[in-house]
Amino acid sequence: MISVVIPTLDCAAGLSATLASLVPAAVDATVREVVVVDAGSRDTTLVVADDAGARVVRRQGDTDARVAVGCVLAKGPWLLILRPGIRLPADWAEAALSHIRDHSGAAGWFDLRGGSGFGRLAAGALGAPADAPILASRVLLESVRGAGPLSRRLGRGRMRPVFLRQA
Repeated sequence: MISVVIPTLDCAAGLSATLASLVPAAVDATVREVVVVDAGSRDTTLVVADDAGARVVRRQGDTDARVAVGCVLAKGPWLLILRPGIRLPADWAEAALSHIRDHSGAAGWFDLRGGSGFGRLAAGALGAPADAPILASRVLLESVRGAGPLSRRLGRGRMRPVFLRQA
């Protein structure tokens, strides 16, 4: 159902933590695949990705360009773009599936800052932080192809926060 795209460069420890947080969702088949797009790591990033069963693609370019490559190569109808080092909480898959069910025409960004009340209201109004995980359908991503950060191309009108209980 969900393909995960992770752009990397010399981030073995961060990638390991991110991949570990995906394991429960892979076991229940919410995560279909992980595509790691690496820009020439010299540490053990590629070993970590390969050991975890991720598809590894080597591409030069900035992070946004590598994300774009990963999104094209991913097979799932929904894509989750993660930065290495992000540890998703235990309820992320449940929140993602709720978003897919209830807001299929919009991208979702995961609010990992936590909080409630005014903090959640502000998060919705202010938009996604630059490093927030983004969940979007392949159809939506194909409609906003181009240069620049994905969150800017999607814009606040096409994105909504996905709140997590354990953030």
